[in-house]
Amino acid sequence: MLTREETPLSSLATRIWVPAAVCLGILTIALLASPLFLHWFVIPLFGCGMLCCMDGIQLLENRGRNLFDPVALLGVYGLYFFYVAPLLHVGLDYWFINARFAPTDRPEDWRTWLGWMGMINLLGLAIYRACHKHFAKAGMNPRRRTVYQFQMAALRFYAFPMLALALVLQVYIYARFGGIGGFVDTYARSNRGVEVGFTGLGWLFCVAESFPVLLVVFLVAVYRTGLRNISMLKLIVMLGMLTIITLLFGGLRGSRSNTVIALLYAVGIVHVMVRRLSWRFFAIGGAGFVVFMYLYGFYKVSPQAFATALTSSDARAVIEQRSGRSLETVLLGDLERADTQAYLLYRMTQSGANEIQYAWGETYVDGMLSLVPRAILSYRPPGKLKYGTDAFFGQGAYSPGRFSSSKVYGLAGETMLNFGPYGVPLAFFAFGMVVGLLRGFSRRIEPSDSRQYVLPILSLLCVLALSSDLDNIMFAFLEHALLPGILIWFASSKRAYAVRSVLVRNLQEGIVSTTPMSG
Repeated sequence: MLTREETPLSSLATRIWVPAAVCLGILTIALLASPLFLHWFVIPLFGCGMLCCMDGIQLLENRGRNLFDPVALLGVYGLYFFYVAPLLHVGLDYWFINARFAPTDRPEDWRTWLGWMGMINLLGLAIYRACHKHFAKAGMNPRRRTVYQFQMAALRFYAFPMLALALVLQVYIYARFGGIGGFVDTYARSNRGVEVGFTGLGWLFCVAESFPVLLVVFLVAVYRTGLRNISMLKLIVMLGMLTIITLLFGGLRGSRSNTVIALLYAVGIVHVMVRRLSWRFFAIGGAGFVVFMYLYGFYKVSPQAFATALTSSDARAVIEQRSGRSLETVLLGDLERADTQAYLLYRMTQSGANEIQYAWGETYVDGMLSLVPRAILSYRPPGKLKYGTDAFFGQGAYSPGRFSSSKVYGLAGETMLNFGPYGVPLAFFAFGMVVGLLRGFSRRIEPSDSRQYVLPILSLLCVLALSSDLDNIMFAFLEHALLPGILIWFASSKRAYAVRSVLVRNLQEGIVSTTPMSG
């Protein structure tokens, strides 16, 4: 086990100068590319990039052990989310109002509002970093711990019915729409605005689409020893097969993010429980996921458009132009929220901003209640559809069933809808607390603990939280984490252990991992 002193990237100088070099390199490229970056907005963005990169560099430590550490993952994604993406917006002159969604009121200079939003994010990130460090130590609780261990008989007893239930529900869903072809046709008609979609099937989707992850958890737990020597070629083939299964269990519903999350979760289980995968593997895989999101975006236009886009580059260009689903849309629309949040800030600070009504938590309530079947609770408070539409287009613009904005606002954006710009630092405080407690938990449990199987998805949900709203996060949690968590709880034996007192301080500092001793 490497100590902190043995970790090659652990020195304070390295943790500062390497991020500084990375961020300066990015800024230099931007300045050489366009004079538009000779503006003060790059200063707070640079600060955000530095703070994120200081966390993200931990991915390279300990020979890849930290690849699913939530702080490190958020550092890498945050470098893009808070720094690179806003620069790309300016360099490419890409804004959401260039598409069909176009409020008439718009900033004269987007850079100014990106800069002000960058200052808010810089304060938020500083609070977030202080919080995750504090709560990571508090969440370790090192003096006594409980170890979960899979019992194979219990695992089979609970896993088979859960897998069967998910499979039966997916078959039922397809049968309800006349088979896979009818399901795809229903999805296509829903995209054209015909009210024949999937309303009321949320919980069925959640349970059915958990099948691929449950299958991976079960197979890895049962065949873990034999899988440790699997070749990279066989692993890639197995991931290809899993991709097909994932598309059948949810992918045909057009949800690219849930498909990507399921696959990343499966890869995370392999990385944590079977064999360490290099950061290069994940870098190549990340590029592949971006390409997948770009190509599968045409499926959201229509299944026919997707088939056409795969067979003809000229036709794909035409579909891109008509639908607005380009690679830029993936990079600057699906994976980040810089222009959306900057525009919200602009709208909330203009002379008529007193007309904007804050939700005061109603979007969060709506996000929680969206997962409750209407047969149980039909009431729904005004959510982000109302408050987002009114914030963008003016008070009273929202008209249920006729006109609404379906945009996603992200952590800071949804907070502004509820409490205004001054609430964003508090959101980062809460976010840092959650991430810190998760990191402390991940360091506290033993490598063989069966709860290790849920750590990758919890880390991925933290990353998702930056760019998603509460309803998106809750649905992803229920779809990918709920049933695996239930399986782990019921199929594991629990035993409490005491930790040697002489190791408590080192454990709190994250220097060593202990071997439990009975107490």
